[in-house]
Amino acid sequence: MANPEATYDSLYIVRRLEESLHGVTEGEVQLFGYLSHLLGVFRGAPIAEWGYRFARTNWGVPFSREIADALKELQLSGQLRVLSHDALAPVACTEGGRELVGMLDELELFQSRRPCLEAACSSASAFPVATIRQGIRSEPTLRSASGHASPQELLAGPALELLYEQFGALREVLGDESSDLLVPSSVWLSYLIEKSSELPT
Repeated sequence: MANPEATYDSLYIVRRLEESLHGVTEGEVQLFGYLSHLLGVFRGAPIAEWGYRFARTNWGVPFSREIADALKELQLSGQLRVLSHDALAPVACTEGGRELVGMLDELELFQSRRPCLEAACSSASAFPVATIRQGIRSEPTLRSASGHASPQELLAGPALELLYEQFGALREVLGDESSDLLVPSSVWLSYLIEKSSELPT
């Protein structure tokens, strides 16, 4: 059985973005799942309690095996449908998928992650997906992992301290009183996007 957190997150992201993106690819689910995890870290949630981990692939993007497995299982069970059979294979929720994510929304298990998922998905209204993907390459642990030939676990190692420093500076600027994670998400993404111009293409 697929990881429950990855299953919920994948369904939430697809349901939230399927109309604006005309279907959601696995790479986009991985991207917004990782951004959601980062926002959870910003809120102070322990990394180990997110429910699943990410690694940097050889292509320089975040990847979670649990999300990949959840997407496959959701397609097999009829909760997601494939919109085309090209290389990207975007998916959308079926009626059953929308009903399932609606039921999962009510479970206490997922309440704490909903604001992170919503803010991450809302970022797609502020920035093009390609720009978000480019900016995330400058996230400290992802950028640090780029020096290795093999896949490297993200949100781990010495670069994690730099991520905490960035989030601390963000809180100093914005304050802690705002419950809307879209504001810190947008400000931080703007910073990362600017930093990404320093990366080699």
